[in-house]
Amino acid sequence: MGQGRLDEALTWFDIACQDLMADDGELADSRLFARSELRGRQRVRRALGLPPDAVDLHTEDEQGEMAELFERREAPALPHAGSFFIRTDVDRAFAEGLVHGTAPTDASSYFRDVERGWRASIDEIGASELRVLPTPVDDLLEYAAARARDPKDQQTRTDHLMDRIREGAPTLAWPPERSAPCWCGSGRKYKKCCGSPTNR
Repeated sequence: MGQGRLDEALTWFDIACQDLMADDGELADSRLFARSELRGRQRVRRALGLPPDAVDLHTEDEQGEMAELFERREAPALPHAGSFFIRTDVDRAFAEGLVHGTAPTDASSYFRDVERGWRASIDEIGASELRVLPTPVDDLLEYAAARARDPKDQQTRTDHLMDRIREGAPTLAWPPERSAPCWCGSGRKYKKCCGSPTNR
């Protein structure tokens, strides 16, 4: 489109947008940014090499906010999830003070309590399964240190879990099939380990 046609287009866009703008040149209503006239006016001004005015900037900001809103809405929902310390790290997790509310401080009690906690969680949220993240102590400590966070804090643990899931860290489906290997890494079948009726 030539210069003359662009000038003419801008004149018509200015006329079309006149009723949308207040006396100070701002949009009369911030919800009007999505009007095609405003977007067309912005494109023509850009093609003419004109610097963005207040309306252009406002339209651009609002479009960016709307794009972010749609991006958030369309992002896949994170699964219901939980985490647990890997079997070889349980003793260290106790020693570091990373396990709360479990006594005595041994692996059997730890995995029993985790199982019971997950069962209570799925009952509360009405889910049929969780995605669970096997967590080495070092991974949690490094995550917390890099962000100057307390690894004992529950919010740090939650953020670590969700960030690792977003990054694609391998997770397990819980509960496993009754005859499948138990999630805790004992090597026994789930039904004879953490899935035993005694853990319910």
